[in-house]
Amino acid sequence: MGNLVSVIMTTYNEELVWVKEALDSIMTQTYSNMEVIIVVDKPDEQGVIALLRQYEARYEQVKVLVNERNIGLALSLNKAFAVARGDYIARMDADDICEPERIELQVQLLEQNPNIHLVSSNCKYIDSDGVLTGEQKIGSKRPDKVKKGLMYTNFLIHPSWLMRREVFDKLGGYREFECSQDYDFLLRMISQNYHILLTEQKLVRYRLRDSSISSSRGFKQYLIAKYIRKLHDEREKSGTDSFSLESLEDYLSKNQLQLKNEKFTQSHHKFTDVRQAGSKLDKLTKASACLLYSKYSRDLLINSVFYKFAIRM
Repeated sequence: MGNLVSVIMTTYNEELVWVKEALDSIMTQTYSNMEVIIVVDKPDEQGVIALLRQYEARYEQVKVLVNERNIGLALSLNKAFAVARGDYIARMDADDICEPERIELQVQLLEQNPNIHLVSSNCKYIDSDGVLTGEQKIGSKRPDKVKKGLMYTNFLIHPSWLMRREVFDKLGGYREFECSQDYDFLLRMISQNYHILLTEQKLVRYRLRDSSISSSRGFKQYLIAKYIRKLHDEREKSGTDSFSLESLEDYLSKNQLQLKNEKFTQSHHKFTDVRQAGSKLDKLTKASACLLYSKYSRDLLINSVFYKFAIRM
């Protein structure tokens, strides 16, 4: 039957059809020894709760937990893990879709590679209607390449993870970031000398939602990612870091989060223009404009270049 896999996911503001598609893709996996633990982080979503209760009644391996109040993704995932019994922990989001063989292939990889502690995959991108819009084309990356790339950006799709239980136990779960808690988790794994493998298989259809993208959130994600890398640098020097909600708020305040949102939005547009440029001349012209526009656009572009260099060398 194989080792038990605990799939942990949360719901918050997803459409009913997305939640159903996500759950159906889990319940029809070719790997059968699984439990699915779902935490509802918006307790007034009665339609979602009713749907989940139907799955809970139909499948004995499904367990639904409803938060009394919104506590955020990180704490909700930790709550799911607290009742998980699996030897392996799989992440899934309530608006994404797994390919049927995802769990089976990832379990095989961990069992065949005892030195690997977490495996992630490439993905296909879909829109709100489930229409394919593109693919992640990073390919397969060994742990040393993953480690180098993560020093510059988080390129691993969170709902494609499968990890050994010991990793979650050792790290104490996710820390309470509003966003990018997965990036912090990965860098803390690296600090503990855990090995991460990225496979070229596209085992998840990852939904890109317009409602999840805003200028304020984009800049906040940018700042929090920089803060997370700062914490990693601290651990490299002293073995520990200074994380606290107070130090995070202080960092955001010092970077004038509210005042600089608009400038970052325009900077991100400049960076996106480079990525979407057609000819080499057009790309060079837009890259020059990006470098000169602001420290944010320059940082985004330089990080992107160093990341690509790191995972290819």
